[in-house]
Amino acid sequence: MSFVISLDKWSFFKDVNDLKRGRKGEEVILPHTWNAMDGQDGGNDYHRGTCWYARGLKRPDIPAGGRAYLEFDGAAHTCEVFLDMEKAARHEGGYSTFRVDITDYLKQDETLLTVSVDNSSNHVYPQSADFTFYGGLYRGVKLVVVPEARFDLDCCGAPGIKVTPIVTDLERKTVEVTVEAWVKNANQVTFTVDGQEQTAPVEGGRAQAVFALEHARLWDGLDDPHLYTAAARLDNGEAGSARFGCRTFEMDPQRGFFLNGRSYPLRGVSRHQDREGLGNALTLKEHQEDMGLILEMGANTVRLAHYQHAQEFYDLCDEKGLVVWAEIPYITMHMRDGRANTLSQMEELVVQCYNHPSIVCWGLSNEITAASAVDEDLLENHRLLNELCHKLDPTRPTTMANVFMRVGPTMLVPLLLAWFIQYTAPKVNAVLLRWGILSYYIWAMMLIILMAGTFDELLKPGEKDYRLEIFLALTGVAVCTANFILGKGIGSRFHRRIAAGQGLAQKNIILPMWLTFQYLDPIASVCLASYSVFQNIVNATQIFLKGRRDDRILDRLHAFHEKRRQARADSRLMTAEERSALLSALPKRVKRTIEARDKTPLGTKRF
Repeated sequence: MSFVISLDKWSFFKDVNDLKRGRKGEEVILPHTWNAMDGQDGGNDYHRGTCWYARGLKRPDIPAGGRAYLEFDGAAHTCEVFLDMEKAARHEGGYSTFRVDITDYLKQDETLLTVSVDNSSNHVYPQSADFTFYGGLYRGVKLVVVPEARFDLDCCGAPGIKVTPIVTDLERKTVEVTVEAWVKNANQVTFTVDGQEQTAPVEGGRAQAVFALEHARLWDGLDDPHLYTAAARLDNGEAGSARFGCRTFEMDPQRGFFLNGRSYPLRGVSRHQDREGLGNALTLKEHQEDMGLILEMGANTVRLAHYQHAQEFYDLCDEKGLVVWAEIPYITMHMRDGRANTLSQMEELVVQCYNHPSIVCWGLSNEITAASAVDEDLLENHRLLNELCHKLDPTRPTTMANVFMRVGPTMLVPLLLAWFIQYTAPKVNAVLLRWGILSYYIWAMMLIILMAGTFDELLKPGEKDYRLEIFLALTGVAVCTANFILGKGIGSRFHRRIAAGQGLAQKNIILPMWLTFQYLDPIASVCLASYSVFQNIVNATQIFLKGRRDDRILDRLHAFHEKRRQARADSRLMTAEERSALLSALPKRVKRTIEARDKTPLGTKRF
């Protein structure tokens, strides 16, 4: 019979020379990452390199013809396994399970087991993203001993049992369940599903049985995430099992997501596998806490970003009824020497997670054009990934998250109108404010909303989506608020508040809002962002210099009027010399205004 031994106690070495010289390493208990602290301090200077784990391994009692495997649930990101410093295996990919057959390396009663783990920059994805690439043995490591007749443990870390439930009649809840098992040195396999039992012969290392379930209990999301169990047994008593759920799903670009024939709107979150102070070295406790938080906020779906997560969390999604988007870390930057790695990580993701009913799609990549040009090599990489997914799993669609979208007719008119507002707002806004109207921006934003809604309705009648209108309405409020707050804090004169406020508001809000929504292609986005930054600098400089200049003029004008008031208080007029000296300090424009005012006949409305 097979058995499992947990290998959780290790000595950790950051420098391989310490290991070679026989020095004592840091005692750690798995799961462990060396970036638990420096990977979360915001400096982006966390340690990336090769570190080592070591421990003694006693030779287990292996039955005749049996094998011993090391099973790694996650080693980030490139891992090499040595027994008595003899290399046994190498694995590239930090998020999937892999196994190493070490039977032939166990030549003594006790062997030195060393494992190097590398999270440095190379061809293994991910290499560029907005999250930490933690290094370490951050999931469990086990020693698995199996007899001669056994389930196959040599294929991509897969469990050896595959279950494919197909709902053939949704109304009657009739389900056809195909169960497959990959075995070695066995002639037949006995399968059991929902009380039904079948024995199937082994052909080419594979056995298969098909079951029919009548009035099946469906896996129905949060409402009823019911799970069945498919069991497989060999004649020597070796047994394995896999949970599965019976459900149908459909994705329609107009009508949305459907689960078991009913509309099931998806509302959820994206989840990364890390925690403050722990990094990505999570235990079942942290997985359960994360699941509790997701359910508490009312989510019914989760995107497990941007890599394969722990099997414990997929199990929780199955049990709680969350709809899952699963993906590999082919992210941000396409690497020409990384194609083989994307394919191997995708194969491991699909075969290891195939049985989870919560998963409804396989993600090929995430924002891969953020730091890469769209060329033939990138496109071919995606074609191969897509073909691989559908070959391994014909029951689920593939997807990807694209970082940029092009400007379409729906957004073209509002975008042009926003630019029009930018150049017309200063004069019109000042006039309206003098008339007591709150702000030109309010009416302009209302026009944008109207135009966007009209064009959206013309292009897609009956399929109205008000998210854009709500966003623009909130933007209008933000512009008006910034117009008031920024202007109020810059100057004491009314017209200066208007000019400064509207200037900063239009440059800081109207233009960057399009970048935020990512409606432009990369080149246009960079140009628009550069223009916005340049205009901000120019605008702020102009406001500062104008404020300094106006303050000096006001000081001189105040001195002029103060001198005149003082002269009048002394019952005399200013002398021509005094008046000329004061006026000479003022700009010509102000000087002409004062002289014209002095020449205006009494009783005439001057201003």
